[in-house]
Amino acid sequence: MSGSGLDLNGWEDCLKGLNQVSNALVSPASLTVSANSDDLSDSNAISRSSTNISLNLTEAELELQDLKIGLIQQNFDDITKEFEECLIDAIYESKNSMIPSCNMIPKGHEVGRYLIIDIGGSTLRIAIVDLTGDKSTSKSLIEESWKILQKGKIIDAFFFENIAQKAKIILEKSNFFNNHEKINVGITWSFPIVQKSPSSALISDLGKGFTVLEDFKNKDLKQLFEKYFKKQDIDIDVLAIVNDSISVFIAGSYFDNCKLALVLGTGLNASFSVKRDMLSNRKKKLIISLNNKENEEVLLNSELSLFGYNIQKYITRFDEEMCSTWKSKFDEFEKENLPHMSSIYGVFQPAEMLTSGRYVPEISRLMMVDLIKRKKLFCGNLPKNFNREYEISGKLICDFYESRSTDSSLKIFSNTFPVDENDLPLHVTEKDIETMKEIINLVISRAAILFTSLLVAIIRVLKINEENDQNQVLNIGYVGSVLQYFTSYRRKLESCLLSEHEKGNIPKIHFQYVDNSSIYGAAIAASIVEYAATHETN
Repeated sequence: MSGSGLDLNGWEDCLKGLNQVSNALVSPASLTVSANSDDLSDSNAISRSSTNISLNLTEAELELQDLKIGLIQQNFDDITKEFEECLIDAIYESKNSMIPSCNMIPKGHEVGRYLIIDIGGSTLRIAIVDLTGDKSTSKSLIEESWKILQKGKIIDAFFFENIAQKAKIILEKSNFFNNHEKINVGITWSFPIVQKSPSSALISDLGKGFTVLEDFKNKDLKQLFEKYFKKQDIDIDVLAIVNDSISVFIAGSYFDNCKLALVLGTGLNASFSVKRDMLSNRKKKLIISLNNKENEEVLLNSELSLFGYNIQKYITRFDEEMCSTWKSKFDEFEKENLPHMSSIYGVFQPAEMLTSGRYVPEISRLMMVDLIKRKKLFCGNLPKNFNREYEISGKLICDFYESRSTDSSLKIFSNTFPVDENDLPLHVTEKDIETMKEIINLVISRAAILFTSLLVAIIRVLKINEENDQNQVLNIGYVGSVLQYFTSYRRKLESCLLSEHEKGNIPKIHFQYVDNSSIYGAAIAASIVEYAATHETN
């Protein structure tokens, strides 16, 4: 049916009745799955077949060309194979993804007290962590966090000065370190970095709405932090700098024996280890060793957001409106210049734009604006500020979509958008609420399908469960507001993965939330580095 299609100008007609189809896309209340559960509580809530992934679409949805969900489903295996090929190419020779990291695999008896700085896509956190040598008693002694507003997403002198000033306040009121004591520091940096040692990292390409001033490009984070802390009369020694996905891997390995780490919040990333011989000779030279030994396994920061250019044939006019790079002629690029292989043409993060908490709301907003312009939503009245880019937050989308009643949904939306662009009260009908939820449903369903394809490709590349043991369980540690709080999105993803498991394509997946991973991961990394420095093996 997807081949026939409907006129794009009439796509909203396809939305009618989506909530009435029991075997269609999972609605907020149709499936009960715990993030830590291996079983679906309602086996009839979602259709599973040998030829399709678990989201079984209605005829109307298959004809809906604006998100091309039916077409994506029909070509799921081809998309997955393309992802797999891109991953292998990137592991071998990419200059901007599959970045080798230090193999900081914890042993469980790490000790020390550390000041931790965690710079995320939307939040700054500073903490003091005490590692006791026993993971059951290790703890964060104090922790504070701040939202990073858009105007603060500029890497410049003020950025580092601000962090140093906040750290000084915490140190002065906590008394966990002696006066004038050199303080050991661990840092989680939620962006790509180029490292030559565990404690040194050059600022590289940024995403998540951040920019870096020219004077700070390719500068060493260790030197910058130590310099700006010194201006606050704080003597620090940055022992370890880790990417946020590496932090999840370290903490997940420490607490829950996880073999794969995911970040799905404002942005998207993953980390895992691969065989050393999968890397080119050039990339092998980038491997960071703690003890001058050649490890067979290499821990990689995948920079997963950079993958997905191959989805171009399935993207929509709304994707192109959000990011014009989708219009690029990727089929004319040399392989080494594709987005996951090089940043020669700038930073492009297709997988992130299709799945993450920054972009899912924006795609939803653009679809809603399209309906408003054609008087199919809010009687054509545009809510005030609704035309602004990224005006809808991930939290609003999540709270609105998962609210259980029309009244509560209306309250959530109206609290953010009470008036129209003429400052008149915005009239929102029950049908408006249903239509907005149906739009979000389609957007997160597409995201779940594509994310499943990417995860299946990763598992194949890692050669996990080659013997096709149906009882094998793969622990995946995760962080990020999308997977943690957006229950409906996570359930869609889990049901898609369960379908792939039942078809024998992947092991059973167990998602484990890694609490405070960016705090504990950086602390554990700092302890590992400190131990290696004092117990160096020849």
